[in-house]
Amino acid sequence: MSDYRFKRLSEKNLNDYILIFKEVFGESPDRNSVIEKFDSPLGYLKYFGFIAYDLKNNPAAYYGIFPVQYNINGRDVWCAQSGSTMTRASHRGKGLFSLLAKETYRVAEAEGIEFVFGIPNEFSYPGFCSLKWTFSKRMVALVLPVITFKWLSRTKINESFYFPTEQIKKINQNQRFSFFKTYELDSTEAQKYLSQLPMRPLSFYDSKLGFLLVRKNICLWVKRTSQHNLAIGDVIKSAETESMFTSYVMLYIACMLKGFKQIRFYCTDDHPILSDFKLPWLKKLSLNFGFLILKDKSYPQKDPGLRITYGDYDTF
Repeated sequence: MSDYRFKRLSEKNLNDYILIFKEVFGESPDRNSVIEKFDSPLGYLKYFGFIAYDLKNNPAAYYGIFPVQYNINGRDVWCAQSGSTMTRASHRGKGLFSLLAKETYRVAEAEGIEFVFGIPNEFSYPGFCSLKWTFSKRMVALVLPVITFKWLSRTKINESFYFPTEQIKKINQNQRFSFFKTYELDSTEAQKYLSQLPMRPLSFYDSKLGFLLVRKNICLWVKRTSQHNLAIGDVIKSAETESMFTSYVMLYIACMLKGFKQIRFYCTDDHPILSDFKLPWLKKLSLNFGFLILKDKSYPQKDPGLRITYGDYDTF
């Protein structure tokens, strides 16, 4: 497209990304938090996305991915989550989304990314369909409303924005919940539990927030979010036969005492953990989960077999 040129995101043009973000989402993310968000264990995979500039060198749109390593079916795989798709209002309807995405996928394939996955909202979903993504699953939203005391619900609980700040990190650390042992994500104790989730390497959690709540053979990775909610990133069970009911009851009581109004969790509709979320959890189908395979030879079945939870979201 002669009216635009594409340039890969880097620390040098990060302010252009922030400018687009501010116009599209109405808030300006903290620069240091953006740098951390685009970090990667492999240096050449940092800032994996492209900005489109118009003829006057004004940033117009952005499309990017977040590379991540998973162990799928016993094999270590580099894939990437699609995220931070945005176009400024005056540049919409010009095909920039598709052009930026295709350029990103071309470079991603060359650098060893086997497939891209994502959870597009209702606005970007048609664009991903035009890029020939496969949508064979849905995310399931699980919500547990908490009845709490009015004076507790008025207690100031931190607001978690799209890009976490140092203050929110501090608040998310050193939490103490009744009935549970609490560990920070980078603690030795936490690493022992997190290593029981074989899909993710321990380096995956370096840029994540939250803490672990442990009770008997159950471990919950949780994080405070906005509107007095508590989010569950994932669940670790040391024994397959261990019942989750008692742990959820204790978590409910702990949230009631702390003034939380809701506990929330997401996972793909084929995830085995779904069987542990029974009434009174409210369950409904949410956004579509899709993927685009970049290296067909790696997946003769045309499906990478990825199952994710809330903790895998780039926004968690």
